[in-house]
Amino acid sequence: MNKLKCNALLILALLISLSGIAKEEFKREINKEFNVNENTTFDISSKFGDISIENTDEAKMSIRVVITARASDEEDAKKIFDKIQIGIKEEGNKISAETVVHADKMKNIQIDYFIKMPSYIASTISNKFGSVLINSLTRASSITVAYGNLRAKKLLFDNKNEQGKVKLSYASGCVIDECNWLNVDVKYSDLEIGRGKALVFESKNSNIEIDDVMALIVKSKYDNYEVGSAQNAVINAKFGNYEIGNIVKKLDIELQYGNMVVGNVVEGFDLIKINNKYADVDVKIDEGQSYKLTALVEYADIDFPDGENINTHRDNSSLKVDGFVGDKTTDSEVIVVSKYGGVDLD
Repeated sequence: MNKLKCNALLILALLISLSGIAKEEFKREINKEFNVNENTTFDISSKFGDISIENTDEAKMSIRVVITARASDEEDAKKIFDKIQIGIKEEGNKISAETVVHADKMKNIQIDYFIKMPSYIASTISNKFGSVLINSLTRASSITVAYGNLRAKKLLFDNKNEQGKVKLSYASGCVIDECNWLNVDVKYSDLEIGRGKALVFESKNSNIEIDDVMALIVKSKYDNYEVGSAQNAVINAKFGNYEIGNIVKKLDIELQYGNMVVGNVVEGFDLIKINNKYADVDVKIDEGQSYKLTALVEYADIDFPDGENINTHRDNSSLKVDGFVGDKTTDSEVIVVSKYGGVDLD
């Protein structure tokens, strides 16, 4: 009985001790406002919190910074605040905001930016250990996120000669609803894109989903790609899995060690070009479509529809195919070169 009482007293003392050091939230806020025009640019670099960009029709930019510290008392909170420097300034047509943290590591801190500005402000946005949330940007901008996530509704830049840039590192749950001219650098991240016009990807160890895109260029290693529909796609890939639901005009793939599946090639397509090593490629071209076929496969098989206009020549470990599937007047063409990997065209 005495032992039970002793344990109870120890637990009670521990609870009282913990309650005595319970942390509270302390906040500091900074507010700035600037007049802007179509020549204004905006640079922001931050960490340990979120950057949220909303739009306004006014020719003004407002920046609100909320710094939240979790500390046992005001004195401890002040020590945390003193390690954080927020620099917001205007120089000519350039507005900039920067978070500087004078410590190698920071705990119990959140630094959030709430920005309202016209969508036409060309921006350079960088954030680490937090999210970037964007309503709309219509001027070519650069967005970098590390160890956080990106949520953008519209990145519709109005000049195709000035492509926007998105760079993601160790970022999960990233979503872009709609974009047009965009270069994307992705590593160890997840990204979903709803609709795109011209997308150029360089990716590694990532998961990419795209619903619909007009032009897609990909350089990839160790990735998983799922594309709903693409007008034109050029893919250079190694060690990955690539799935495209629909190809409308052109597909040019160079693949090593992985697999590629195309669910449907639209009738009247221009070109399917496959250069494959040590991978499996399955491109579904519906029966009844016509195309010129040229193929060389070594130590592998190729499946295609039989026809009287197809010539084949097998020599030991290689197979050459030349001729037409269907109508010889077709403008559609399929070119296949494959080693140690099977290709299926039907």
